[in-house]
Amino acid sequence: MLENRKMMMRLYPEMFEQHHIAPVERYPSYLLQTLRESSLVDDPCVVVMTPGRFNSAYFEHSFLAQQMGVELVESADLFIKNGAVYMRTTEGPRRVDVIYRRIDDAWLDPLAFRADSMLGVPGLLSVYRAGGVVLANAIGTGWLTTNRSIRTSRR
Repeated sequence: MLENRKMMMRLYPEMFEQHHIAPVERYPSYLLQTLRESSLVDDPCVVVMTPGRFNSAYFEHSFLAQQMGVELVESADLFIKNGAVYMRTTEGPRRVDVIYRRIDDAWLDPLAFRADSMLGVPGLLSVYRAGGVVLANAIGTGWLTTNRSIRTSRR
C-alpha cells in the first residue's frame, strides 16, 4: 500500500493535488509512535508479526517494518516464557512489548484458536490477557481490514 501510494503520486501528481489526498511518507513514523505509546514500558520493543514470506502482503509487512526500524518476525522467532513474549535474536532473547500483528485471529495462537496453526505462537493469547504484551490490531478487529466490511460500515 505504501509503495503503491508513492508510485501513484509520482505518476499522477495532479490527481493527488486536485483531491487533497494526504501523503503517506510519515505514516510509518506515526504508526510507530502510536504503537510505542500503547505500551506502559518506557522504551518498548515493537515488532511486526507476519505469517511469512508466502503471504500475499509479505512485501508490505517487510517494507513497513523496515520503514519503522523494527524487527519483522514470524512465529518461529517468538516464544513465551514466564508470562512474557520473547524474540530470538543473535544476541539472545529479547522481550517483546508490542506486536503489530498481520496474522488473522484464527491462526494467532494454536492453544486458543486453531490447533493446526503453524503461524501462531502457543500461549500468546494468555500473555496478552494477562497484560504481558500489547497486541495492536486487537483480536476481533480483523474484519475491519477488508474492503467489503469498510463499505458496509460506512452505510
